[in-house]
Amino acid sequence: MKHALLPVLFLALAPLAARAEIQPTPNPACDGCVAMLPKLTLPANWKQDMATSLQDNLDFLVPKDQADSDNSVFIYANATLDAAGDGKIDDFIVADMTGFYRKDPDLKTTQVPNLTTADGQSLQVYTFDPAAAGGRWEAAAYGEETAADGSHYFLTFVISGVDQAHRDDNMGAFRGVILNYRK
Repeated sequence: MKHALLPVLFLALAPLAARAEIQPTPNPACDGCVAMLPKLTLPANWKQDMATSLQDNLDFLVPKDQADSDNSVFIYANATLDAAGDGKIDDFIVADMTGFYRKDPDLKTTQVPNLTTADGQSLQVYTFDPAAAGGRWEAAAYGEETAADGSHYFLTFVISGVDQAHRDDNMGAFRGVILNYRK
């Protein structure tokens, strides 16, 4: 698998989309399947990795100058359908973080200032600093949205780096994805 760490990152997520405009995209890996990809604004010098996006049903971004086999830093965005329609964002965040703690029980989690999307939604943001050797340095922003058909989604935006410098040096791109996101 090109990005072998991805399955670990998506423990509590069932991705469907990340922008109000859910963009159905034919998935050539599955006859007749359609991936529901978010429509995001790409940060300068970043590109969408379409193969990984289709494989994991999310919008997966990497720096333009980063080799395909390199997973030093990436950003992904997705939405998880709240099938029951009665979920609460705080419960979703706790469930998502549980997956992180299973991998690294001593993970340091810090809530940092919220980020606001282009349409005014305030997203809760957390950083994750690994205690375990080889852990990923990440930040995640959480929000929610109701699609035109009335379906309720929990939004998740993540930046992941192999070390603190890779995460922190690319936080501007991560913020840009969120600041340009709109329903």
